[in-house]
Amino acid sequence: MRRIALAIALVAVLIAPAFAQKAEIEAVNAKWIDFFNKGDFGGVASLYAEDATAFPPGSGMVKGRAAIEALWKRMAEQVSDPKLTTGAREGAEVVALRG
Repeated sequence: MRRIALAIALVAVLIAPAFAQKAEIEAVNAKWIDFFNKGDFGGVASLYAEDATAFPPGSGMVKGRAAIEALWKRMAEQVSDPKLTTGAREGAEVVALRG
């Protein structure tokens, strides 16, 4: 019984950071949606690293905050109700836009 309790405690310790990280990502996604819906594309871009690269659906890759701001400003003409889905791919966090 003691081994089972120890195993459960170990699993809980190992997965707790993942749940915290997911909560942080979801909070940033909520900010992204809020900025986007307000038309604050500078705010959207501020959520990206200065040297970030974005791979938008149906468009070419863009690099840097200024280009990302311009990209989402253009995309707002096509996307009216954006939804973000976060997942992992090859060891990196990936955020997918639907809308």
